[in-house]
Amino acid sequence: MHQRHRSARRTARIAGAAVAASALLGACAGDVTQTTVTSPPAVEAVNFESLMRVADAMRAGGDNVAAVGMYKRANTIQPLNPEPLVKLGGALADLQAFNEAATAYRSALGLAADNTEAMRGLGNVLLSLDQPHVARKHLEAALAIDPRDARTYNSLGVVLGLIGVPRAPRAR
Repeated sequence: MHQRHRSARRTARIAGAAVAASALLGACAGDVTQTTVTSPPAVEAVNFESLMRVADAMRAGGDNVAAVGMYKRANTIQPLNPEPLVKLGGALADLQAFNEAATAYRSALGLAADNTEAMRGLGNVLLSLDQPHVARKHLEAALAIDPRDARTYNSLGVVLGLIGVPRAPRAR
């Protein structure tokens, strides 16, 4: 009996979340210009944060197509914020839309030239596009800003291996 009650509460929470996500998706299909022009800044901030959270959850759940739409919508609300563009690039890369991902990462870097996540993402996408020499430039730039980023070191190691740059011997 107790197990059934817990299961019913869980189902109700999931249904509530689905209704909220559906409402948010419905709002995303609306007229972008009207929303961004007539919404007060406080409402836009809440919508932006909500869109980003839902998009992140969709991406984490493997629904990158829906996440792409949400990140694009969030970008229309805050076009000077590089975060939705960086995450858009990641979702597009997950979908293997590498050229579009590169465009998103470049747009993010146009807003924040020191965004190491965008640099690393662009480097990885360029690697996927078989452009390891260009990828190297972006990955090295990211490491110059954040020399402790293990993910960037890992990507750079792959790039250097592909272009034939020997690795330094490891200390034993």
